[in-house]
Amino acid sequence: MALTLEQAMRATNRDLPRGMFKSLITYDAFFAMLAFEGGAGESIVYNRELSLGSAAFIAANSGTVSESSATWEKVTALTRTLAADVDVPGLAAVLPNQNNMGVQLAAKIRQAGRTLATKAITGSFADGFTIARPVGWNGDYVDTLVYASPFTDSTRFGVGYLRYTHAGTLLEYKAPGDDAYGTAVACASDGSYTLASINPNKRIRVTLDVSDADENGTAEITFTASTNDPDGIFKFINPSGTQLIASSGADGDAFTFATLDALIDTVKVDTDLVFIMNGTLMRKYFAACRALGGANPDHVRLPGYGSGVPTYRGIPILRNDNIASTEAKGAATTLSSVVLVSMTPGPGFSAFCVGNESDVVNGDPRTAPVLGFMVEQLGSRLTADAKIQRVKWYGGYKLGSELAVARASELITA
Repeated sequence: MALTLEQAMRATNRDLPRGMFKSLITYDAFFAMLAFEGGAGESIVYNRELSLGSAAFIAANSGTVSESSATWEKVTALTRTLAADVDVPGLAAVLPNQNNMGVQLAAKIRQAGRTLATKAITGSFADGFTIARPVGWNGDYVDTLVYASPFTDSTRFGVGYLRYTHAGTLLEYKAPGDDAYGTAVACASDGSYTLASINPNKRIRVTLDVSDADENGTAEITFTASTNDPDGIFKFINPSGTQLIASSGADGDAFTFATLDALIDTVKVDTDLVFIMNGTLMRKYFAACRALGGANPDHVRLPGYGSGVPTYRGIPILRNDNIASTEAKGAATTLSSVVLVSMTPGPGFSAFCVGNESDVVNGDPRTAPVLGFMVEQLGSRLTADAKIQRVKWYGGYKLGSELAVARASELITA
């Protein structure tokens, strides 16, 4: 059973994890609702529902009943490591009646939590690629990588493969770690194409120059990462799928209540929903409320969080200023996004981490991970009079259903 940090704070018998969890949720509403599932090692493997099959009425006394089974796909999400050191000057560490170590540690934990909350939304691991061009490809057949889905990791799983069949101009993709190709896609003209591996959660969108391939060929594709981020909510949304609501205006769309209504209609996992947007769009929301005649939106208080948060149609709105206002369309370069996501563990969005929920009661993060968090006392720095502490977290993020999240992009902030 997954735990929120507020539930873990109430359950623990130890002061250190209680203080850690309280510090995290008090300053971040997103963390107040994020559930943590323990038990991960190098990775966590779970099944994601693809379809339920069908059911139909039959004629009286008919013996013909159609069969269709639910289908699932295997998802392997990899554990990532967050680590940060903080030094306390030797004198400050030994002054009587002061807790400088504790003050610095609390600040570092809050910063680590804000980083985790940011990467839960905007984190992206694979963001580049290299291709070993086969004989018969006379140039850069694959020009650019537009998008690589979560779980695409050549560092852990090795290379992937692109297989081109000239008759029919068919291209197939086998992701790192998969044992078979996905469905072939006809690529007869220049443009961008989405390719899925045998596990459809692993997909890429690439731009092709089709004239550069005139023979059958198989190319190795190696994905590169400029960060070591875990994949976040933005990465879970297929940019060519129905869960992304792109703007229709030439320079983006205005923020309206209809935007939020469209997100509610799009997300089908309708429990523990939250909107997430930056402060600029939240001001747009408050302005829209005032335009109704001075109305203030209802507020709710989240367990453990320090203040109330606004709501729309009963759904909390959480502020995250690390959702950038730098999206571009047409002449506009200051656009942003709103996300609606279910925070229900299982079908929705949650964190997974090293350490079991049972460890929360008596667990000590100085000796073993507690919901992924550890605090290490590293002793004295050799080159200075300072004591070193290290805060770490081992984990990542998972999404049980692609229908548990939607994003409205390219919204005007100015």
